[in-house]
Amino acid sequence: MSTQANGPSIYCSAEWHLRDNPRACAIYSLALRLSNSSKTFFLSQPQLAQYFGWSLSAVKDAFRLLKKSGLFVLIQKGRGGDVRSLDFASTYHVLTHSELPKDETKDCWVKREKGPRVKNDPRSKNTQGEKQPSPRVENDPTPRVKNDPLVFDVSTKKSTNPENLDSPPCGGTDISISAPPYGGLDLDAALKDVWQHYLTATHHDPKLNTFTSIRKKIGMARLQECLAKASSPENAVKLMKVTIDAIAKSDFHMGRDAKTNGKKYNDWENHIFKSLEQMEKWWQA
Repeated sequence: MSTQANGPSIYCSAEWHLRDNPRACAIYSLALRLSNSSKTFFLSQPQLAQYFGWSLSAVKDAFRLLKKSGLFVLIQKGRGGDVRSLDFASTYHVLTHSELPKDETKDCWVKREKGPRVKNDPRSKNTQGEKQPSPRVENDPTPRVKNDPLVFDVSTKKSTNPENLDSPPCGGTDISISAPPYGGLDLDAALKDVWQHYLTATHHDPKLNTFTSIRKKIGMARLQECLAKASSPENAVKLMKVTIDAIAKSDFHMGRDAKTNGKKYNDWENHIFKSLEQMEKWWQA
């Protein structure tokens, strides 16, 4: 934990973790906005270098910090295309500061505790537990911004609408950026739908089988691979369900074969979606 005796009394944030590299802050802000509810980001480093007008080495330095901080979690390395081309990009899961695992928050800035609050302090909570608004200074020219997030805004000056990101950046290079990705498919919701199908098809008890971060990471990697193969996002989800249905038909893997003595071999992470190769074998079963 990091703190200073006379430091500001504020909580830690993603910006604090990226404070040594402003470019990482800008990329992180853009990634959060483009990934939307899916929290999945896959713009290549050369594309980002062209978009921001930075050198490729500067973007690579920013990515190293983003991964080291835990705010970018690698899901899949590369999405296809030539490794030397602009469309070769790894896929990352974008985390907010509150989503960081405990081992990544050991170096967080610690909010300095203040002394006891003065009675009738307008910043303290009232008897109903509601926060009182901060006192406004008369004739204060500073505009009040409602719900102002402490993140960099790298959108155009004309509008913060993500649709305007399709316009060429200042350098004049037209880099197509769509938001949210995959035609509006909510990847998190789609993956949860596949998980529910898995529980039903394999007769697993939802109370005894938690959709953990490891299972989500493995499932998201397979979903990305299905998206690359399928003609539509809906078909990508169907491909994953077909994989589950295939193992559900196997007497051996479902423990119906006498040789198994009732033991099942249908784990999400070990027997169905462990790898692309394993998933493809079930398609051909």
